[in-house]
Amino acid sequence: MESEDDPVPTGHKRLPDSCVDGERACENCHEPGASMVCANCKVTDIGNICTRYCSRSCQQQGWERHKKTCHDRRRLIRAARVFVSIWDHFQALTYDRNYNFVRSDENGRVIHIACPDLPSALDCAGWTGETIFRPFPGSVVPADVDNDVKRAILHRHTCSDIVDVGRPLVDVILKPLCARILTANVEPKNIAMTTVSKHTGLMSDSHIVLYLELASGERFALDLSGRQYGWQKSIYTWDCFIRHRAQLVSSASLDAANRSLAQSMEASRLAPTDIGRASRDLRCEIAQQVAESINASFRTRQTSVRSFMSQLDDSFSGQVADLISHATVKIQERIHDMTVNRGLGRWYIDMDISGSVKNSVLRDEELAHRMKRVFLTKDDINSIRLKYGDEPHEIAEQKRAADLARLWNERVRECDSLF
Repeated sequence: MESEDDPVPTGHKRLPDSCVDGERACENCHEPGASMVCANCKVTDIGNICTRYCSRSCQQQGWERHKKTCHDRRRLIRAARVFVSIWDHFQALTYDRNYNFVRSDENGRVIHIACPDLPSALDCAGWTGETIFRPFPGSVVPADVDNDVKRAILHRHTCSDIVDVGRPLVDVILKPLCARILTANVEPKNIAMTTVSKHTGLMSDSHIVLYLELASGERFALDLSGRQYGWQKSIYTWDCFIRHRAQLVSSASLDAANRSLAQSMEASRLAPTDIGRASRDLRCEIAQQVAESINASFRTRQTSVRSFMSQLDDSFSGQVADLISHATVKIQERIHDMTVNRGLGRWYIDMDISGSVKNSVLRDEELAHRMKRVFLTKDDINSIRLKYGDEPHEIAEQKRAADLARLWNERVRECDSLF
């Protein structure tokens, strides 16, 4: 457990209106204290964005200027809502972090997490071929903690996923509505929640968000993983984000950022069966298939993303719920096909000549087919667990591990003789 000297976060979870609207100036005459807003492009659920007017007259006078941005902004905000929902489902269903929740302080502002210890060789998931994906929150987070804490853990250290894994979804849902999309590397400020781990320390100072620019020239920040900092909003005007949430360190195109991340992974010399690389590649495959399914759904509806996001309110809410449900079902289907039907994305034991045990991830379908005959059952594990109960704990564990290795090697030899 961490010491009592853990950092105390500062700032606001929700930006106050004064941060977003300044003096609430009228868009037309610029007088402060404007109380009317354009209902067409106002957003309060995933951000604080609105255009203010001091009177109906000013709104009418300012419409010619505002309409150039109003409809594009409305479409983008709608698409951002859809994207945030689908991305949250994707992250939860393909969760692969080896974290166990420890505790949070009484205000949920400092969260402590830890990687679980493996008290026994019998608890190694590779013996039984469990999938690397863990349903979230599942065993990671206790049911009695609030959603802010759950989402902070879900999105911890996942900001690069939006470029590395989620690119196909960006291309399908957001790209058709934007004149330009960049990745922005920022330094967070006004952090409202701090996540602490014994193994990885404090959160990184580097945070990736999407920079979205419309044809009108309006600029927005879409922050998919800001919840790790306690930020409850996902979309901001760009100036607001830089002023109150982060300062820009660098920016790059999606292609350049993707290449940079891929090169960094290659430089780490990670084997294709390494958990980090395997998970990334498998999740990329799932994201690509889901994006193709969403694209097919638009074609079936005989519409484009732009037309879909332009619908009247009465018809839009139901159709967007259907689209999110469609995407979620496809994510689940792709995971099931990958892990159950094809046998990929499962832990397996890679044992060298010396008997050294290494947890690896199945990436090859032929090997996955063979490993179905090798994996031990829960009964196999439990039968070994019951042995050597009269021995001292450390000696008993060594003997159980040796029995596991012998049984595993027997299964491997039997399997090899069949092929």
